[in-house]
Amino acid sequence: MNIRTNNTIILICYLTLVAYGLIMIGSATSLGKDNLTGAQYILKQLIGVIFGSFFAYLLQGIRFSNRITNLLFCFLSVVLVFLPVLFGREIGGARRWIDLGFINFQPGEFSKVSYIIFLSFYYGIARVGGKAHLLSSLVTFFVLIGFYLQKDLGSIFITLCIYFVSILLVIKNSLKISLIFFPIGVTLLVISIISEPYRWQRIKSFLNPEADPLGSGYQVIQSLDALRSGGLTGKGLGRGDKKLGTLPAAHTDFILAVTGEELGFLGCILALMLLFGLSFGFLLRSLYFIQLRTASILNLLTALYLGLHGILNTLVVVGYLPTKGLPFPFLSYAGSSSMAFSFLVVFTFLYKWQ
Repeated sequence: MNIRTNNTIILICYLTLVAYGLIMIGSATSLGKDNLTGAQYILKQLIGVIFGSFFAYLLQGIRFSNRITNLLFCFLSVVLVFLPVLFGREIGGARRWIDLGFINFQPGEFSKVSYIIFLSFYYGIARVGGKAHLLSSLVTFFVLIGFYLQKDLGSIFITLCIYFVSILLVIKNSLKISLIFFPIGVTLLVISIISEPYRWQRIKSFLNPEADPLGSGYQVIQSLDALRSGGLTGKGLGRGDKKLGTLPAAHTDFILAVTGEELGFLGCILALMLLFGLSFGFLLRSLYFIQLRTASILNLLTALYLGLHGILNTLVVVGYLPTKGLPFPFLSYAGSSSMAFSFLVVFTFLYKWQ
């Protein structure tokens, strides 16, 4: 497959997944939620996708060999992750959002995207040695601390995955320097779990949801019921009943369960095929650009970022992981996340590599 055909597949998967998400968001919110109509949810999701794509289009011509511009993304990745800690509001036990009036803005999503771009361009232009790995490890440390203070366990895990994949691509003799931060990351994960009682409850409900069917196990039980009731082809678009209030977060983290109930197993498979088609397309691009280290790393990390979100969200919905608060890219309603996903996809896709 040549790169032009691969790019066409990426574009088709991206646009189709966005459209599919808008349809399912409209269905999941058809009777309104939180004083908003289904049309308003669709509009807000679409605005997020358009704005993310537009900003990516504006920035894709920048030459990141400029040290100041490169460090800008380093700065953004650290500063954005601490904004909710200082100015945010707590929702569902986590402090990840800033109330802007018309939208709950989630800076951490843009911190992760800035972090990916920083690592890609930094390792692309930096000499691969101890100092290079030390700086990237320090940035990673501060990003991890920020997500820990936000109580965002899922983002800690994703950040660790992105970091170690990136260093494995460029590692030479400085593995010891980078691995200093591995136990730090694992320690933060463990502390995040044991320091919050509600996380223990999530783990217990994950291991045995039937033990508390009306409490901590309620969400996963309702999710599995929705998937089972949909069967192979589903009840029909708009005909699901779990979204009417029985299933919490039906239009966000658990929209895949609504998809399974209304469009069945085949509807879920379609969503997964579109997402992993998109991820696989960027993975192939990383091989096409193997001689351009920056391009190769950025395409690979983009594929990893999208794929991890899809896998983790799906495992939560089917009861194989405790709830994490991670959306399914472009399918879940998530204004900030959709904007960040779109920015990363379009930026990586359009950037003019030299």
